[in-house]
Amino acid sequence: MNRFRFSLGSFLAVVTLLALGLATMSSQSRLAASAALTAYVIMLCVSLAGAILPQAANRPFWIGFAIFGWTYWFIEFDTGAASTQPIRVPTTSFISGVVVQQPPHPNVGLLTQDLIDFLETSVTPGRKVGSKVMGQWRGGSYYSGTISQVQDGQYLIVWDDGSAPQWTPPSGILPHSPSLRVAAHATIGGLFALFGGVIVALIFGGKAAPKERASEKTADPAK
Repeated sequence: MNRFRFSLGSFLAVVTLLALGLATMSSQSRLAASAALTAYVIMLCVSLAGAILPQAANRPFWIGFAIFGWTYWFIEFDTGAASTQPIRVPTTSFISGVVVQQPPHPNVGLLTQDLIDFLETSVTPGRKVGSKVMGQWRGGSYYSGTISQVQDGQYLIVWDDGSAPQWTPPSGILPHSPSLRVAAHATIGGLFALFGGVIVALIFGGKAAPKERASEKTADPAK
């Protein structure tokens, strides 16, 4: 009977994974995010191999890891910015009439989506001239732009869609964080997959199939 055991080494591996993920998110580095995504994909591929190969040890764990990991990949892995919709400025033109901005509808997902949004808003963005940021347009939604000037604690943001630049306070600036979101998804996805593997192993790890039990008895006559 193959029972799953969560060792001290496994616990240290989880802590290390979490620490590296947090460091990667804080750095907002494209290279670090790519490394985190690569590691996540490698783990998914290894777990799939462990789930398929009959001679692999701890198969229930690998099956759970693969199911949860790939489920997270297909459902939640979204690296888009908080809002990429163009800014629609109200106008008084008699030809085009008045254009009213409609707020974007929030996407509904797993709780991990809210966690990543919280992490994104908690990380301090780079606020130097030339930094790519997400700025709040007139107290509403956030849009992509570049800081062009800094004066008296205010930041002049030039919007990517060509709209008129706007002076914005620090409270209205978020990181332009595709790299942060990639790192966050890779870290949380890995932990989600690991959680699934442990749960499946604890539920099904002690239940050997009839053929497996018969093979074990044949291999060891003492049983």
